[in-house]
Amino acid sequence: MGTNGPGSARPAAYKSPAYETLAFEMLLEHLVCIGYPHQILRYTYDPTFPTRGLVFDALYGNLLKVDAHGNVLLGTHGFSSFSDCDTGYQHGNLFMSFRSLFQDVTDAMDYVHLSGCLKKTLEDLEKYLEKDAEAAARPWRSYFDLIVVDTWKPHFFVEATVLKQTLFSSQLMRYADLYTATCLSFLYHPLSSLYRAAWELMPHETAVEQERAGLVPTFSFFSCSQREQLFTEQEGY
Repeated sequence: MGTNGPGSARPAAYKSPAYETLAFEMLLEHLVCIGYPHQILRYTYDPTFPTRGLVFDALYGNLLKVDAHGNVLLGTHGFSSFSDCDTGYQHGNLFMSFRSLFQDVTDAMDYVHLSGCLKKTLEDLEKYLEKDAEAAARPWRSYFDLIVVDTWKPHFFVEATVLKQTLFSSQLMRYADLYTATCLSFLYHPLSSLYRAAWELMPHETAVEQERAGLVPTFSFFSCSQREQLFTEQEGY
């Protein structure tokens, strides 16, 4: 394939506000599931209200737009804007704190994004995605020699992660062959994309003959699974 690196793929262009509305509705549904009143399902998404760079006052429940010098440019409580004489809402008889409300909404939005709920966009792509005239005509998997999914980034770049063969059609995983690999594994060993990295000494250990002392196991003639077993036994796990 080409020389495109990570992050160089063309991003999807979502249709606004249809995509945000879908996420907003899922957010409300999850809040109801964790105990919020069903009446909140009547709320509708207002695409004209959200503004980037807002500060949320978790104590009094105010939204503030603040400049680089700390001056409040705009303040609202809900959809009500403050006038110059308003001091904000400081009532102490609320049934729950604004901080708790903010945390619940934040957790609910994380759930919507991480649980796979937003994959509902696949049910109606024309509604939620802009069609790219330059998009590839062939199935996307036909353009790649190797496809790696669920790599647990950023661990994939700095630590060893378990790789399993995935059968896309049946959504099954093959557990017969387990391997570990990192991003560096693919960069420095292009002829063996799935492998167990060789034992390596730290710089301060190179002055000692570790192999003669029995500290470094010789794995040359063992399979991947046998190497793991031998290494585990020698480490005492």
